[in-house]
Amino acid sequence: MSYEFHARFPFALQDGTVQAFALQWLAGETQEPPKRWGDLRLLRDPTARLAVLAQAMITPQLERARSGTRAQAGGYRLWVERDAAAFLARQRTTMQQLGLEPALPDLATFPPGAWALRLTFTLSKPYLSRDDRLFHLLENPVKKEWVFAVPYVASSGWKGPCAPRCARCAGIPPWNRKRTTRRWRGCSAMSGEKKRHFAPGRCSSSPPSSTASVWR
Repeated sequence: MSYEFHARFPFALQDGTVQAFALQWLAGETQEPPKRWGDLRLLRDPTARLAVLAQAMITPQLERARSGTRAQAGGYRLWVERDAAAFLARQRTTMQQLGLEPALPDLATFPPGAWALRLTFTLSKPYLSRDDRLFHLLENPVKKEWVFAVPYVASSGWKGPCAPRCARCAGIPPWNRKRTTRRWRGCSAMSGEKKRHFAPGRCSSSPPSSTASVWR
């Protein structure tokens, strides 16, 4: 969200009473926003509401906004457990209707040597990433695509981890530059000696089909 958006809906500048009631509405705990901040009704999109809620990170309401109270679950955690799955399903349906669902491209339209790979996998442990938004209630928020707010891994995030694994699978020590030239094309930028062996390429990735737990 832009600076203008947060200036239009300044949660952090409200008094404590308004913050407390606004927090409940933004997280979906109540049906009505606080009467003293009626402009919140303009926020119909869940991601916009969560963006305003995230301003609580710079207020005394942080822990309440994260997970509610000891006596009652609430805040962002409640939204993830109760509403995130349905939200992601709606976003995916919208992407399918617009023809934006990730799919293998027609390689006939790409330069010679282009290839595409589609994998289905399940994470064996929590995935750590860094979101680009200004505010977030979690310390390690999952990176999300800007338009549909679905979790994704940037192509640059794949290239780095793949480089040493390519060499390992081929039985090539990563410090052996002469023998690892073959892996430079897809795993790093090219200059000098590398350009004499390969043409520069590009790595891109699409948002995955994710479950609600990814939002954590």
